[in-house]
Amino acid sequence: MSSKIIAYTNTYIFPILLVASIWYPLISNYSYKETSITSEITEASTKHPLVEQARIIERLELGALKVHSLSPHQILRVAKLLKDGEVNIPSLPIFKTAAPFDESLVNSSHSEWQLKYSGFIIPNILLSAYDISKDIEYLKMAKDFILGWASFEKKQWLPKGFVWNDHAISSRAIVMASFWNRYKNSPIFNHSDAEGILQLAFSTANLLQNNQLYTYKTNHGTMQNLALLKLAIYFPKLEEMELYKNKAINRLVIQFNYFINSEGAVLEHSAGYQKFGVDLLSTTIKLLKESTAEVPEKLKNLHLKSQLFLESLYREDGSLPATGDTMIGAGKQLFPGLISSQPDSINQTLLKKTGYAIWRTKSPSHLTISWAYNPNMGHKHPDELSVNLWRKSQNIITNVGYWPYKRADRTKAINWPGSNAPHLQGEAFSSDRKSYIISTGSSKNTRFIELLRKEASGFNVNRQIFQIKSNRWLILDSFEDKTPNRLMQTFWTLDSSLYITNKKGNQFQLSSDQTNQKMIMEFLSSEDNNTIHPIYGNQEQLVGWNTTKKGIRPAYAFPIEQSSNQSWSIMGLTEDAGTTPPPILMNNWVDNQNWEVSQADGSSITRKDHKMYIQVAGSIKEELTLTAIPRAKQIDTEVNQSYLQAKEFYGGPMKPLIKYRIKVSLLILFIASFVFISLKLIKNNQAKLNLFTSVSWVCLAMWVHLIYFN
Repeated sequence: MSSKIIAYTNTYIFPILLVASIWYPLISNYSYKETSITSEITEASTKHPLVEQARIIERLELGALKVHSLSPHQILRVAKLLKDGEVNIPSLPIFKTAAPFDESLVNSSHSEWQLKYSGFIIPNILLSAYDISKDIEYLKMAKDFILGWASFEKKQWLPKGFVWNDHAISSRAIVMASFWNRYKNSPIFNHSDAEGILQLAFSTANLLQNNQLYTYKTNHGTMQNLALLKLAIYFPKLEEMELYKNKAINRLVIQFNYFINSEGAVLEHSAGYQKFGVDLLSTTIKLLKESTAEVPEKLKNLHLKSQLFLESLYREDGSLPATGDTMIGAGKQLFPGLISSQPDSINQTLLKKTGYAIWRTKSPSHLTISWAYNPNMGHKHPDELSVNLWRKSQNIITNVGYWPYKRADRTKAINWPGSNAPHLQGEAFSSDRKSYIISTGSSKNTRFIELLRKEASGFNVNRQIFQIKSNRWLILDSFEDKTPNRLMQTFWTLDSSLYITNKKGNQFQLSSDQTNQKMIMEFLSSEDNNTIHPIYGNQEQLVGWNTTKKGIRPAYAFPIEQSSNQSWSIMGLTEDAGTTPPPILMNNWVDNQNWEVSQADGSSITRKDHKMYIQVAGSIKEELTLTAIPRAKQIDTEVNQSYLQAKEFYGGPMKPLIKYRIKVSLLILFIASFVFISLKLIKNNQAKLNLFTSVSWVCLAMWVHLIYFN
């Protein structure tokens, strides 16, 4: 090969190929794939879904894009405004628009709006309005929006905003399927528009089946598979749909091996996502049946167990505890009165592998204890060993709950101070840590659990939790630390509806306008001068906040701060009987397995190694023998192995990394220019220079693809 050809290759061919190798995989991954839509395919597609199929599976909606939270009146109001050229959906920005689909709105405003717009919330509302009013204009507007989106999507080269977000694509698929079910036999049906709809359905299915866009780790991957399966049921005559259907089913079966564990827990650290996960699994079973696929026995068993765990999470007013991304006050009870036939003793749900304990009484009361931490799964708040307490229709002790993703302060809000988990001052969100059950114990009126959290730098927390009947709780925390001169913190956050009145010292009365019940909360620690000063809605630290159905609300929080080594603290909570109870006293502290706590009224709790002795005002005397829980029984080997197999197989979704691609492309352009100038100026040793340049391009290509983008 002549030196001129080599020089030309070094100057032009190598850099062009390298830039193409950087951008082509990204562009091809999101390209609008088309198929041949014949009149026969269009006509055959109007026969699907079958009437009975549609009746059973209409309508599946996904997460943030649900519209059934809007009343029929609100839906019709929003739809009428859309007719008049105004987008005005409750809790979302207001826009003026000249057409049902408006390209300028795709990347407008904040992330929540972008997700919902790209997820077809507009045609979803229009379809709901059509169902309510039978006004064909709403169906026509939905068609115009979908066809407008199809034209817009064809022109896109690179991912921007939420256009090709996994959740948005899944939601578009669901809305398109619902639209087709109404459109295929409507007065406005025509073959030309139908072909455009079918093309978009096929292109969307192609995106959903792409493993490089598959979010296998989270519920988003489940939504992708369900959306793909629904498209396959609604558009079975399109090319490759049978293949896509089988792929969706196979991915679902694999994912449920680690998305929901053998205890029935959705491993996304959240009571709210337990509910969503149960909904997804219910939909999976429904769609499998309608796609004529056999439902694996394992999925049926998981479905039952996951429903039972979800039911144990519900309080009697239908609310859910604010673990992880759960909105306080959100929920809907599935099986009212599940424990109404139980005696007034403490009924327990214990998930050792997952990291949950739930104690309920008929009275009623509901205590949720969480030490769950699955690093591979989402929606995690650092909150291990935290508790959520509800009693007699009143949320009492809680965590921050769901903090909107669109807020810039989300990461700060959901950090350790957003829960009552003991932690190091300034401890990182993702600190290296593990939590375990140490022991449990129970008697007729008393329930006990002991937990341990170990942090890699040497900080250990031992939390012991007691409940006596349905009106008394005591939580004893003790701390050890190998690193000197550090502080620990605990923030006991109350529900935003509660008021506090300081009774005496570190005793506080809790009351609310919602119920007549009053509680006494008090604190004691190994540091005698630890006076508690309540915090209310602190903006700087973001301590003392709840996220409720009505928005973010300030709340009272009690901060505990003391030495992280060789110290202890107590939080006591009891029903206010009308007189201020005597303060809690630590009569004897040896270590976390030998101590005695008492009150002047004769109540006491004593621990001697693996024995507990309970006496309440001289009337209840109980003895508990503690049962140690081996750590081996708390390791979920099956889930870990299944997840690692999926990770190895799928490898994870492609990251657009557009800024990085631009940077390295500019670098390549600069180097190519330098090579061009060098070859022009340096006449001697051309052969050596060409060889050096060729080797350099190869090395750069290896660095870009093996190091820079990994």
